Amino acid sequence: MERGVKIIFLLMLLVLSTSFVYAGTKVTVKTLQYHQIEVIVADGTITDFSKVGNFKGDADQYGDFTFNVDTSKPLINLYVHVKRYNEEIASETFIGEKIGKPLYFEVAPEGYELIETPKVTSNSSNSTTLNATLLGENESVNETNLEEIIDSKVTGSTIGDFFKNKAFYYSIGIIILLMIIFFVVRFLRKRNANKEPKEIKVRRLSEVQQEKTDDYHSIIEDAERKIKEAQDELTRFKNEDKIKAMQRKIAEDEKELVRLKRSGGHY
Repeated sequence: MERGVKIIFLLMLLVLSTSFVYAGTKVTVKTLQYHQIEVIVADGTITDFSKVGNFKGDADQYGDFTFNVDTSKPLINLYVHVKRYNEEIASETFIGEKIGKPLYFEVAPEGYELIETPKVTSNSSNSTTLNATLLGENESVNETNLEEIIDSKVTGSTIGDFFKNKAFYYSIGIIILLMIIFFVVRFLRKRNANKEPKEIKVRRLSEVQQEKTDDYHSIIEDAERKIKEAQDELTRFKNEDKIKAMQRKIAEDEKELVRLKRSGGHY
């Protein structure tokens, strides 16, 4: 039983580790503000086109369009189309991009300047400005704190993305299924262990031989009975034939007697 528990535990660890590996790759496309974006993702490990996913949406106020790609393929191809009022104004193709780390692409018509996305929120900026005013020459300390805040937010965002990812729910479902299988197997083993063992009857060779002899005798007796019944049936048929022959003979004699009487003038 302890071995079964260890196996289930190892399977759960395997499922969780797999779900973390395939938690998704964050992809960001930088383009013009509020433009329509369509990104087709394909398998980058083969020469033929094999679609992995299709992502559509609008760029935000900084021109960013972000999505997650869930795939076990090590490489992906991206076909990016930027539209304005359903009219395509720019497109780019990115071939053989490695997954597992955030991907960033810039797609825009020639001559357009893209807006840089702020790295911190307004609250963090206000806090940084206030700290710079108070500390003055200790600006390096604030920068260190700011980097820690950004790192913590990135880490929190990554964890949050994992729990929002469908791979997390698949993992939970697989773990629940494994637990159900484990308890069912455990229940069946316990029930079979509680059953009384069937009695094993040991028979001697002489008993087996006697049963075979009795079977032969019964077969012979049955065959003899059938033969006797057939003979009796045949005898009965023969007797019926004799009776019919005698009846025919008597009828013929009666006819002859009547004929003789008529010819002798007795009638």
